[in-house]
Amino acid sequence: MNLSYDYVSGAGPKEMSFNVNSAGNGRVFPLKEYNRNGYTLLEAMISLIILLVFSLALFERFRNDNTLSNCRREYVAMRLIEREATLIRAFPHEMMPVRRHTINDNEWTLRTYKTDAGVICYTITAEVSGIVAARAMFYARKTDEKR
Repeated sequence: MNLSYDYVSGAGPKEMSFNVNSAGNGRVFPLKEYNRNGYTLLEAMISLIILLVFSLALFERFRNDNTLSNCRREYVAMRLIEREATLIRAFPHEMMPVRRHTINDNEWTLRTYKTDAGVICYTITAEVSGIVAARAMFYARKTDEKR
């Protein structure tokens, strides 16, 4: 066993092992010294697993926020449709095919379709940003036009 000084890193004396040549001619060769400054595969895999656990937790959080946002949008859409249906039932002759409302900086479009085949059928669609959030249908009796 020999002691040598590492001039590159400035470290003090370190052990060097030697291997005798298997040919038997008496030559002695130092064994390779491995660089132990990097990460092992096991350390890399453990860090990736920890990263995966945190990223899954964040993904679940954002997915729940998106679900909550969809529920709020559907709730607002149903309230708008309910209000429009109440107006149509009270004043059927004043029905407007398209109404626009702005709620929380979102522009809502209510489209009302009327079909008359013996019984009047109203279909109301609530859209926000071009996406249909809710749709409802209801039936009404024919009223006397002279009222």
